[in-house]
Amino acid sequence: MTDFTFRCESLDRKAQADDAGREGVIVISHYRLVAVDGEYSSDGYGAVQLAEPDGSFTPFDDVTIEQVKDWTFEALAKAQNDASGDDVEDITGAEAEASLQAHLQIKIDNQKQPPILAGVPAKWAAE
Repeated sequence: MTDFTFRCESLDRKAQADDAGREGVIVISHYRLVAVDGEYSSDGYGAVQLAEPDGSFTPFDDVTIEQVKDWTFEALAKAQNDASGDDVEDITGAEAEASLQAHLQIKIDNQKQPPILAGVPAKWAAE
């Protein structure tokens, strides 16, 4: 069974208050999703621009890792939806997370059962 852990490596925030007077508005999430299955592991790193606060606002020092995780996957979903165009059904933040988890799972599965093996015939060692 693979365990997935979201990590926030860093957050970029505005140095000045925005037009609404909010200070420390987070604009970019630098994230890592780590997958571990026993002795096998894989991870994915990225950075994504977050949406401007809409409605309630959490001051920078009060932000939780869960909020950042939700914002990050919502932003990844939005980026994918924007890139896909109108012909493709939009995905949710949860679906963006599941997609990244599936990608990391494939990497772990390939470690367990490599699809391609490198080497030369054993008899060559004797020559």
